[in-house]
Amino acid sequence: MGTTVTGPGAHPAVQELTAISVFSNLPAAGLEWLAAQMETFDLKPGDILVNAGQRAEHLVVLFQGEVRAERGDGRVYIMHAGQVTGLLPYSRLTHFPSTAYAVVESRGAKLHNRHFGEMLQRMPELNQRLVAVLADRIRETAFADQQREKLVALGKISAGLAHELNNPASAVRRAAANLRGQILSVRDAALRLEERGLPLQSRLLLAQLDRERIEDGGVQPTLDTLERSDREEEFARWLEELGVPNAWDVAASL
Repeated sequence: MGTTVTGPGAHPAVQELTAISVFSNLPAAGLEWLAAQMETFDLKPGDILVNAGQRAEHLVVLFQGEVRAERGDGRVYIMHAGQVTGLLPYSRLTHFPSTAYAVVESRGAKLHNRHFGEMLQRMPELNQRLVAVLADRIRETAFADQQREKLVALGKISAGLAHELNNPASAVRRAAANLRGQILSVRDAALRLEERGLPLQSRLLLAQLDRERIEDGGVQPTLDTLERSDREEEFARWLEELGVPNAWDVAASL
């Protein structure tokens, strides 16, 4: 087990490093060396840590505060105190994909990648720990990408629905076209009935039904699906016997 260096000769960043799980319980000499190679930084709210497109050359450790990284595609990542980020050993990252800035007063340190090899030689325990950090970052990025794809798909569906809901003129045109077709079908059916010499009593019955529908504002009585289907079928068969074309469509409209 490693020792924590707190004596008067210890580098000021050593104690801050040991408070972070990735660097806990490491040899004192290794931590002293690591702290000596690191460059510490202090940020005020709004200060930039890295810019999008900047070459990724440093491992970054945040001792205090909070840093927010925003990508051009809208994705946001938050770095909290105690986290290790930036360029990691074995990572293929070449340039930072986002601009990162301090949300509150923050303090941390960064290590240039030219020291990675010696760091892992002096403290081989960091191999497994930093690989675990890299694996977690890959999983989190993959999950965020999946969620973003789902949101994009949902957004497309919502946009389509919003277009329909916010475009009543289009809905009215479709309804008018359907109504026009039904009126033509009913008119054609009426002519056919006249040609077939429909008995006066039947014509009076149809006229009465038509008046009732007009007086009711076109509202049809509430029927369950089976009852409505039976009535439409019965009426359609009667219209077919009279030679009315498209009898089933006409029956449904009536």
